[in-house]
Amino acid sequence: MLFQKTYIQKQDIQQNVDTARKSGWDEKLEKRKLNWDSLDARYKLVLEDLAYNVGGTKAGKTWNQIFDSIKDKDVPAVVKNLRRKENSKNTEAMDNRAAKAAYNAGLIKNLEEAKKYGLSLATTTEIPQK
Repeated sequence: MLFQKTYIQKQDIQQNVDTARKSGWDEKLEKRKLNWDSLDARYKLVLEDLAYNVGGTKAGKTWNQIFDSIKDKDVPAVVKNLRRKENSKNTEAMDNRAAKAAYNAGLIKNLEEAKKYGLSLATTTEIPQK
């Protein structure tokens, strides 16, 4: 059963990434002389998380600045650009989600870095505090 769940989730993630790429990411990358296949795996992971959690179409159409940050290899700005809003507001839950994604991708080492890089409401205990 777990295998089926994991398989379905991977398929869902891939579908949302494909939609995000078609909805704008590939064009945004091309503008910056980048392409999906050559992106650092850490950046791909957080973009995959973003597409999966907000939906491929929204991710493809609305995230722009993150690609400038990726091009510049500006990790703090990439982390900051992972921030999403809930009902038009920054929330602890959304900052926690972005912090966990950044940590799992290897972009940050701890919660302190997440806050320093712009996820000021993050409080998760699922990543090291310092």
